[in-house]
Amino acid sequence: MTLRLSVLAVLSFCAGCGSDSRTRLLPGEDYSRRDALAGVEQGAPIVGAILRFESDTGCWPHDLSELVPEYLAADDVKTWRYHTFGHDDFGLVYLGPLAGGTLRYDHEGGKPDAWNVWWEDRSERRHVEKVGVEQPKPPPSTLTPAQRAGKRLDLLRRRVEVTWPDRIVHRIGLMKHYFELEQFEQARAVCVACIEKWPDYWWPYLMLAKIEGRLADRSDSERRLRGLAERWNDFFGYAFLAQFYFDGGDFEKSKAALRRALEPAPTRPKDDYPFERIGYRTSWVDDCYYHNAAYLAYRMGDRPLCLAVCDRWRGFVRDVQGYGGVEERALRVVCAANEADWGKATELLRAMRESPDHAAWQYDGIELLERVTREKNARYAYDPSLFRPTGVPLGVEFDYK
Repeated sequence: MTLRLSVLAVLSFCAGCGSDSRTRLLPGEDYSRRDALAGVEQGAPIVGAILRFESDTGCWPHDLSELVPEYLAADDVKTWRYHTFGHDDFGLVYLGPLAGGTLRYDHEGGKPDAWNVWWEDRSERRHVEKVGVEQPKPPPSTLTPAQRAGKRLDLLRRRVEVTWPDRIVHRIGLMKHYFELEQFEQARAVCVACIEKWPDYWWPYLMLAKIEGRLADRSDSERRLRGLAERWNDFFGYAFLAQFYFDGGDFEKSKAALRRALEPAPTRPKDDYPFERIGYRTSWVDDCYYHNAAYLAYRMGDRPLCLAVCDRWRGFVRDVQGYGGVEERALRVVCAANEADWGKATELLRAMRESPDHAAWQYDGIELLERVTREKNARYAYDPSLFRPTGVPLGVEFDYK
């Protein structure tokens, strides 16, 4: 492995020494490609160990210490930092000598893995340059499916009971393990334990409803979730109850819960657990739950209710969160288009273009809505990923890898 990387390093280094490579570097942000390649050579065995760990367990290590001693020695990981957020992704960061940038190995689900050098310029724009070294892949796991499942279960239990007992994300992983094996009673027990430990976190309430739907009895989850909504008495609790009824196909009760959600004054959600405890977020902003609620009403064909949620959403963004709400404006445009009110749709789109928070990441979504309006496509259905891919519809079967 080392010999192969050394040969590749020399070739890559020579290929990167020309004027084309130098022009890709911003003034004042130069880095030593030789140091980067030396770091790659040191890090290749660690990446190989991470990939072997995943092949054996179906999970990424949550911390490099989980690789020791079965896959690596403790000294092997001292000059590296590692992070993963429970999705199908991880980053391995080199702490050795490399001025002018940060050497990383990046894995993101659906994209090619790569060794990269990251840096930011003076305006804090992020830049990534591929190092151009192929990372050797380890051979497939020799474990049987049953052995892999057993090893994964042991790993998850250790994370939940010993290593990180206060991280909800690992209980999500344990629940998902049981759920995918159709061991619904065990999955249910994980959710009940989460509710008892974190009574104001919404996820186990909705996941419990999904599990009990497989067990043909959702009465307990309805009782628990209604109790949460009444205890909170805010938008969020009743919006989660509306999601529960929507998932069960009871649209009238879902609409009633959404109307009840509009009564209290806008506040922050009460599940104020830090990221370090939850270890997982569907979104970094709280108005994603308003987005989901408005989309529920839209999918149920109740545009007046959708717009009423948008009104409350606008108040939350203005008075509580202080930013956001681009999707709220887009939903209003789509509702106007669905009603063939092209004058109103055009006016709303113009306001989006002229908004002080109009930015480049909104261009594609706004241009699509302008095309819908220009072509008078009243049958266009709102796409919740128009401006960003997460947050709606509300997902309770979180990824855990």
